[in-house]
Amino acid sequence: MPRLTVFARGYEFVFRAKIIPDDCGGDKQQFGVFVTCNPLRGENDANQEINLKPGELIDLGTFGDDDDDDDDDDEGAMPRLTVFARGYEFVFRAKIIPDDCGGDKQQFGVFVTCNPLRGENDANQEINLKPGELIDLGTFGDDDDDDDDRGNKTLSAFIVKNYIHKFKIGRWGVVSGRDDAVCDPTDDETGKLRDGPSRRVLSYVRKHAGRGQRRLFPTINARIAPDMSVHMLFGMRYEGNWDEYEAGMQELVPLFGGREVEVTASRSYGFGSKQVAGSKCLQSIGVFQTEDIVASVRQLDRMFGSSDAVDRHPSSLIERSKRVVECLLDRAEKLLEMFSDVKFR
Repeated sequence: MPRLTVFARGYEFVFRAKIIPDDCGGDKQQFGVFVTCNPLRGENDANQEINLKPGELIDLGTFGDDDDDDDDDDEGAMPRLTVFARGYEFVFRAKIIPDDCGGDKQQFGVFVTCNPLRGENDANQEINLKPGELIDLGTFGDDDDDDDDRGNKTLSAFIVKNYIHKFKIGRWGVVSGRDDAVCDPTDDETGKLRDGPSRRVLSYVRKHAGRGQRRLFPTINARIAPDMSVHMLFGMRYEGNWDEYEAGMQELVPLFGGREVEVTASRSYGFGSKQVAGSKCLQSIGVFQTEDIVASVRQLDRMFGSSDAVDRHPSSLIERSKRVVECLLDRAEKLLEMFSDVKFR
């Protein structure tokens, strides 16, 4: 069922369509729309309070088709996110895009459009972002996921899972502002996107590949809030280099001229080709510390803990998991030898 997310007055409003029982007790299908509201905890919105004047209304966007032209069926099924900030309506859409290498591999990307609001209270507002100020796009991952350990992993657990799944999940993971934290929206056993994240447009943001790709500057940034949820923030970060910041903002100029612009996230954990990545992952496991080994064992238990898990996985995946276990055992033995030589006084 569709949903609409709106950010206004320091709050996240989520409108969800649901099937509800027939008022008359019959079998007729009925629909209703329900709204939830949560305070934002992003870097720039943490101290905002909701402050609506009597009769003031929050603009939820236009009603009807998004564009005059008919949308492609595949793109129509892809998620989108609408955010209202600084007097503008930002619409983020996930799309299927051509393979960069000219092959048949399916790729996803997220594109944003921007239109000035024409509501009663926002007509005269202009966008005015301070250098480095970012717009909070909400949380990344499941909507109602109490199992934080499933979505937020240590980097060591993510390395193990990514290696076993032949690096298929690397495209989805997001480094969340700390060196040892990765937000992982994929299922542990299958490596595919979980149902919740698959309905979220930010799951489909591509990782920028440095200067080999047209876009040089990532504009989607991840941060961990005090409640340990991962928030996605839109904008160009300012890290002390004004020339670099200005160059990044220039890439967003077409957005405010009415054009569609692709947004990308930072590729902070790329290993290069799969052959190089395989050896580097095993080398990384070979220098894991005790806490990394513990996190890796827990990850393996989530993937293979059930009695029939081994039967459900292909043999190639089982072989890769065995290599990981061998590396972990070898590293654990070396750590035991190191500690056995330590003399306590």
